[in-house]
Amino acid sequence: MSGKKRRHSGFKTNPRSPLSPAHSIASSGRSYTPRSGRVSPTASLKYLGSHLIDLDDDGEIDLEEFLASGGTKEDFAQFDVDGNGTLDPHEVHAYLKMREDSSHVAHVPKLGEWHKKGNEKHLISMSTYLSITFFIYVAVIIGCTLFAFWMYEDSGTLWSISRLEDLGLIAKADVSPTSELSTLGFKRYLALIVAITCVATGLGFEVIAGGWIVSHFSNQDGELLWHSAQMVFSLLLTIALLGQNAFALPFLVMGLWKFGFPETIGYLLKARSLPIHEPLSILSNYLNALGLLLSHSAGAYFVACITVELLALARISLAGVVILVAQQWFVPLKYVTHTGYNAVQFVLEVAFEWEVIAALPKMVPKNGVDATVRVCVIIMLVAHWMYLAAACIDIVFLNWFLLEGHTVDETGESFEDLRRGFADVDEVEVVLALPDKATRSKKSRALGPRTSQAAAAPGIDRHSKQTEPAFNPYDESTPLGLTQKNS
Repeated sequence: MSGKKRRHSGFKTNPRSPLSPAHSIASSGRSYTPRSGRVSPTASLKYLGSHLIDLDDDGEIDLEEFLASGGTKEDFAQFDVDGNGTLDPHEVHAYLKMREDSSHVAHVPKLGEWHKKGNEKHLISMSTYLSITFFIYVAVIIGCTLFAFWMYEDSGTLWSISRLEDLGLIAKADVSPTSELSTLGFKRYLALIVAITCVATGLGFEVIAGGWIVSHFSNQDGELLWHSAQMVFSLLLTIALLGQNAFALPFLVMGLWKFGFPETIGYLLKARSLPIHEPLSILSNYLNALGLLLSHSAGAYFVACITVELLALARISLAGVVILVAQQWFVPLKYVTHTGYNAVQFVLEVAFEWEVIAALPKMVPKNGVDATVRVCVIIMLVAHWMYLAAACIDIVFLNWFLLEGHTVDETGESFEDLRRGFADVDEVEVVLALPDKATRSKKSRALGPRTSQAAAAPGIDRHSKQTEPAFNPYDESTPLGLTQKNS
């Protein structure tokens, strides 16, 4: 043994301890020489999964023992929080929890890497794909705008404009980029700025926070958070609709974009990643992505119009929208019965479309509704028709007739689906599968047992300083307790 002073810290080195030499070596099939206390030079020094080799049986791991267990100097320095040159039981516990949690982690591309993601595997590049999507998105909005102004006529003056005129608050600069806009035109311009800000924030939140979410939570924890985000959607949207001021906008963004869970981005990436011989699945995911993008944009403009007083909280404007809030009440039902959930959503969808289509001719300035709100409502209708088309593809063609040889969940994405669309790995089922055999996917089990976490998760960059956070070894409540380690 070495001359180190044995430290009795209550950490037992019994034969089944993660620090036990006999158990660690036996479980890995490597040779061990008791006399020298060292691993045989001919042994293959690879990572042992959930065990570290305590060569001198002192209850601590020094750098030599850590390296012999397959660790790296970077990891040792990261978890040696007290800087004494050894990992005590608390630090070892934190390291093993991090390794256990890494089985749930998939590498997620950074924003700057997206244009490179799998370009060689697809017919078009990511930049071209997103450009085409943006073109379709803008084309739909322009088409709905032309239809709304062509089909319906305005009558009367908006109450907020009349009030400003009565107060004499309509002065403007003689020459400026907005001087040609009327008072009504400037309000519309302001509402558009507010709406674009909300959409950009929501999508940016999905890209940045969404990547972190799907990378750092297991399927079980992520599913719980995803269900919670869906549940509070109706409450957040209610606050946004009735807030009538700028303080409602954060609730709008958090509600529509569900705290950054990459729903819209996930559908877009999944549609692009599917093989070309599954055109129906590609179309279904793309329709869902485009529908979300359009409906969330319309919702943002709707609330922006309330904020800048282009829309009064009148019956004609709210009768249909409140049904969308009611639709979210039944989200938990889809985790009990798909048939019951689909039936309820279909009834509420019919009620929503009936209300808004019947209200369109009455959406005029004299009733407290600006003409651009009609455009917003028509965009919502088109988005919901996309949802219905995607649901029909999933239920009829994929689930009933099995035209592509597999079934899908037509009620929406699970947390695992979000990860699958977002993760930058090929065998994503293997990387994202939980350690519990019962929860592993069929594809993962078909590929054989996982001999080590390193072998099971080739897509994980374990030693990247950018992707591997500093863990707090004294916080045993969760493997995600983070702290900044002093340099």
